[in-house]
Amino acid sequence: MRTYILKDLFIEGLEEGINYNQSYLKIYGAENCGWTIDIEYPGQKDIFIAAAYYGKELEVTFSTIYATDIKGIVEVNKVQSNSNYVQLNGIGLL
Repeated sequence: MRTYILKDLFIEGLEEGINYNQSYLKIYGAENCGWTIDIEYPGQKDIFIAAAYYGKELEVTFSTIYATDIKGIVEVNKVQSNSNYVQLNGIGLL
């Protein structure tokens, strides 16, 4: 597994970007590559809760120190109401 800090993370429907050092991209495996984005987000989580409840996919755009404007589709895997933690599972390849 490799972990990268995301420099900029923009999520469809969220009016503000998520700041540096609040989100991490985790890539699993080499052949059947899976990926997740872990977020420590102190802002409104309504969009994540609604997406999880209705099974809606979200579009994300982010940058790392190695690449910019990476686009992908995610589904909400976990939203912890008593903390700021949100986990997004990637769908398909980046």
